[in-house]
Amino acid sequence: MGLAYEFDWSVLWREPFGMMLLKGLGLTIFIGLTAWIIALSLGIILGTMRVMPSRSLRFVSTLYVEVFRNIPLIVQLFFWFFAGPMIFGETMARQINQVSSLNFYVAIIGLGLYTASRIAEHVRAGYTSIGLDQYHAVLSTGMTQVQMYRYVIIPYALRLTIPPLTTEFLTIFKNSPPLNHDVCGQFPFADYSRGPVRNLRVGVDDHPKMVLVILGWGVLDNFAETVQGCFWSHAP
Repeated sequence: MGLAYEFDWSVLWREPFGMMLLKGLGLTIFIGLTAWIIALSLGIILGTMRVMPSRSLRFVSTLYVEVFRNIPLIVQLFFWFFAGPMIFGETMARQINQVSSLNFYVAIIGLGLYTASRIAEHVRAGYTSIGLDQYHAVLSTGMTQVQMYRYVIIPYALRLTIPPLTTEFLTIFKNSPPLNHDVCGQFPFADYSRGPVRNLRVGVDDHPKMVLVILGWGVLDNFAETVQGCFWSHAP
């Protein structure tokens, strides 16, 4: 039993839909990169806090990771968009809701905060894989704890966590397309007024674009790991 519909695939590259798809892909890449900057910066800080001697710092970072990592991303996005402004009071909430493209900023910030909790765990694992003798050796040179983490431990831990971090980099792009029609409408195929079959056709065309982006990063990831392996194999 076939569909009583004739698929017109030319709509995918015919103006203005073809250019709209390319713009949507560019917007997805922009959201992913911007959210990655937030996630990586905050994740390194949280991961470092989780191994600090201070119990208060460990408690705050652990609470953040457990809350953000265990609540579904889409739930967090709806919270930040609808309930988040209320945290700042009624007057400030009205001003925030009047911000142009608020949904766009919510998508970036929400995705960054969610991914930061995952990166923090990878960074913490990198720290725990470093032996205590390494910490003692660095402190014996006269460095303070801040200098130790800044110049030795953090760079060392990041080298160890490159493979899982590249996975999270891919994940942040794979989490970005679901924001299309749920939050910020990145791609035009979220226009349901054109009918479900039209949306299906455009959605099928969009998947190869995302596959190319992910495969391209996979090639760069393999190259980075090869270079890293060569560096460590020749290290004194």
